[in-house]
Amino acid sequence: MKSILRHVGLLTGSFLMSGLIGCGPELSADGASPEPLAGLETQAEPLTVDPTLGSQLPTVGGTGGGAFSDSCPVGYVGTGLNVHAGDWVDQIQLICRKLNLDGTLGATTTTPARGTPGGVPYSASCSSNQIMTAQVLGGSTWARQVGAQCSTATRLKAATGGFDSVLSTMGKPGTVSTTACPAGYAITGLYGRSGSWVDQLGFKCTKLDDVKSTVSITDGFSYQLSNVSLNGSGGPSATVAAGQSFSLALNYFIKDTNCPGCIDQIIVGYVSSDPSVTPQALTCIYNGSPGSWGVSGTSTLSLQAPTRPGTYTLRVSHGQDYFCNLGWWTMHGTPGPNNIIGELQVN
Repeated sequence: MKSILRHVGLLTGSFLMSGLIGCGPELSADGASPEPLAGLETQAEPLTVDPTLGSQLPTVGGTGGGAFSDSCPVGYVGTGLNVHAGDWVDQIQLICRKLNLDGTLGATTTTPARGTPGGVPYSASCSSNQIMTAQVLGGSTWARQVGAQCSTATRLKAATGGFDSVLSTMGKPGTVSTTACPAGYAITGLYGRSGSWVDQLGFKCTKLDDVKSTVSITDGFSYQLSNVSLNGSGGPSATVAAGQSFSLALNYFIKDTNCPGCIDQIIVGYVSSDPSVTPQALTCIYNGSPGSWGVSGTSTLSLQAPTRPGTYTLRVSHGQDYFCNLGWWTMHGTPGPNNIIGELQVN
């Protein structure tokens, strides 16, 4: 498993309250912002799709037909192609599969078929649990040949580039060019122009985030979360009905050497893979004064699933207040991919 060094900001301060201290943002003696923690080291296997970061690969072909741009559903990645082709590519659609939090692939769907079903039908997919990461295209006036390179979730998590297998080209043999997505990105859509056949074709890429399932801050206010289980699944992923209750269980360890008397919180909320859905803080995993020696325990919570179907990641942040103030969950902005501890598929 890969180990990544990251830095996060620290919120501290002190107000007396019944022998305990609630904390707000701390300023140094000269009024400057506090120093960040020395390091945040995290290790994990999972991946998730980041719909906010994408790019387009260059097209081949001409200017006939009408423009189109298709994408897999948010949270899905391209894994194969359905093609009709002869002297040129008559029709194409992208095969998409749900990228599970553990890096495996789930449900299958397709983008709309572009062009018309002439020529010879082909259907090809990447090797088991591999994802398309590069386009292989040939063509001039029209798209004539199409294929792809595929990568494992391990390679995508490492974001080193390269590929693990090839999805053989389909269509009229000839000269082709290969263009890869940026390292750590996967093919999630296609675009171009089409009419009676596919006049122009290129692919779209989206970044995959390396999810951290165990968080360990090693300086000052620190906490570690592990053994996350959603709805009794024994793992960090679960499928639940919209609006229904589900359980979150995990182990935690928390200590505060910078402010031993502070009241500290670990707060959990959800972020939808659909950017139009507002992120929502849910509750506190921990709320208390752990002291410099620290406390450990198991937290089992009953939470309510979002009412809108979709894919949601559970993310944590920290607070320092007299009570479980959910406003602290977004004190530093919405928690990012490094704060993901689980994933819900809401149906």
